[in-house]
Amino acid sequence: MEIGIEKKNKLRLVVLAVLVLATSGLLFYMQKPEAAQIDPTLFKVEGIDKIDRVILESKAGRVELHYNGSRWTVNNEMDADKQLIDVLFATAEQAIPKREVGTTTKEQVNKQLAGAGITVSWMEGDVVKKKFLAGGNEPKTEAYFQLPDGSSYVMTIPGYRVYVSGIFEIGEEMWRDKRVFNFNWRNFRGLEVKFPSQPQENYQIMIKEAQFHIDGIAKVDTTKVNEYLDGAFQLNAKSFLSAQKRVGYDSILNTTPSFAVEVKDIANRSYLLEIYPPQRGQEDILGRIGGSEVAVFERNSIIPLARKKNYFQQK
Repeated sequence: MEIGIEKKNKLRLVVLAVLVLATSGLLFYMQKPEAAQIDPTLFKVEGIDKIDRVILESKAGRVELHYNGSRWTVNNEMDADKQLIDVLFATAEQAIPKREVGTTTKEQVNKQLAGAGITVSWMEGDVVKKKFLAGGNEPKTEAYFQLPDGSSYVMTIPGYRVYVSGIFEIGEEMWRDKRVFNFNWRNFRGLEVKFPSQPQENYQIMIKEAQFHIDGIAKVDTTKVNEYLDGAFQLNAKSFLSAQKRVGYDSILNTTPSFAVEVKDIANRSYLLEIYPPQRGQEDILGRIGGSEVAVFERNSIIPLARKKNYFQQK
């Protein structure tokens, strides 16, 4: 009987020891992630308010965004899209590493970044404040940033389901300011609309003695004119087409435009927009700006500009 009790006590001690070891191991396992927590500032740009240049380089080309003291420019040639600049800086401030890329996928991720990654350089003057490689998987569902030492991380913006690297991957034509009639409207002199196939519908909106005037219309509906001009002033292209991309649209660009809108300022400078016929099955409309640049427009933004002359007759 005593032997049986002794065996039971020994068994209990063994079980207790196993439980203690198991619990200790569980606590160690649970605490381990805290010890290995990733520094959320790995890709943060110190003194981001002083950044005046961001360079994006890849096999597809190079884009330099530069603040010249009054505005951001693209490759020192064109004004940059203010909204996209805001998104760029918001991404830099909010993106954090979610986890380091695992050993099983590291080789594949590094290969993807080496082939299609964007080298992002944040600069203050000529000093590089932060530099990393940005990219993602092919379906663009997971974004990666890679430090110069080769360590790669899965990136996220807390609270959002967004492909973090997307802002770095857009091309030069997307970075530029998409306003069509980009000038000071206080210098507005007049606007002319032409319909090549219906010249009888052509008209000019001029300001004479502080009043809107349209030849052939005795009483002009000023409300409609103001609405029309507001639409023109606020018109933005959806995107611009590079020389490479516009080749596929030559058949459309070689046709006669549906209509054209030409704005002139008090210095007699001209700002021309030509709109081409909408294509069957296509939601967007093609346009040419200044006789050379080709842009894509949302149909809904163009339709209000196609008003005929009689539309402005006061009823």
